[in-house]
Amino acid sequence: MRDSQDDLTVELPVGKTPQKRGRKPQNPVLGAMDAATRKREQRARQATAIYERDSHEWTDTECLSVLTGKQWRGGAIDQAAWEQLGKLRGFS
Repeated sequence: MRDSQDDLTVELPVGKTPQKRGRKPQNPVLGAMDAATRKREQRARQATAIYERDSHEWTDTECLSVLTGKQWRGGAIDQAAWEQLGKLRGFS
């Protein structure tokens, strides 16, 4: 809005508002995820990948996830993770 007596101020163009920066949320209804939700979903995806694939197909990250997780400690999955991690890093 401009004063009618003012002839020195330039009128600003009214157009489209600039778009928001960043990546659009995957689920626009829920909005963007916070860090805790994103990490929780990452852990769930990782756990399903561990259970669904054979131990010789696990990646370095999945092996470390098994070795740091309490739910797999002391079992056959734990031993398989040690063996696969040794193969990936060239120890065996």
